[in-house]
Amino acid sequence: MLLRYSGLFQVSSLFFEFFKRQKYENSVTGINISMEKLNLCLLSDGKTVLEWTVENSATAIRGSLQGVLKRYGTEAPEVLICAKYTGQYGYPPVSERDLYMSDRSKYRGQFTDWKRFMDRDDYRNKACRMNKVPGEPETAIDEIEAGIRDLIRGDETLKRQYGPLLSVDGAGERTAVKMIVETNAFRDFDSARKFCCHAGVASFRYDSGSSVRSRSKVSARADKSIKALLHMVAMSAATRTKGELSEYCIRKVILL
Repeated sequence: MLLRYSGLFQVSSLFFEFFKRQKYENSVTGINISMEKLNLCLLSDGKTVLEWTVENSATAIRGSLQGVLKRYGTEAPEVLICAKYTGQYGYPPVSERDLYMSDRSKYRGQFTDWKRFMDRDDYRNKACRMNKVPGEPETAIDEIEAGIRDLIRGDETLKRQYGPLLSVDGAGERTAVKMIVETNAFRDFDSARKFCCHAGVASFRYDSGSSVRSRSKVSARADKSIKALLHMVAMSAATRTKGELSEYCIRKVILL
């Protein structure tokens, strides 16, 4: 069954025509998946046989598909289920950790803003109260990161990938984990170019004829969280370590 419940799928008539040309002449089921429900359409010989909606849960989906197969006397191998995968909403517990880290940054940013404009005594009292708030996110972040480390230590594949990532200048634990998670343990991308496009570090320019020339820019669909991490890794390597990247940074940035 071609279903991934945490992502968003879309199916168009292009898929149906493509599979028909490939001589899949039996039934085709197209699925549009959202957070709460699935919209399904059963086609047979290019004609719509049934359209229905089902709750987005494994039990409901399995029962619904089995009921439709039984109703029309069709076996599972005779039905092609197709959907277009267009992303994933989150990767627990990494997403949970990022949420807590975002809250922590918000509180720390407020400290800096208040200090310049508030009375010293008022600021000290308010800061004392606010310091009690980030305590729980800090504890949660530590627990999640400890669980991630245990998971990596217990899996030979993850452990083998994790070590070389940490050996990269400027890369830390958070970057290493993010790279493993985003690439599905380096199984989802078969070339560096594809991953660069996904991460938003590869820019493209749109040209049309001789008059339309756009500036180079990254796709709005890129995962900017990976780009932000890779940018920090590059800046750390350029400013804190000696090497080719550091020399390039001095020549292009510092000496300008």
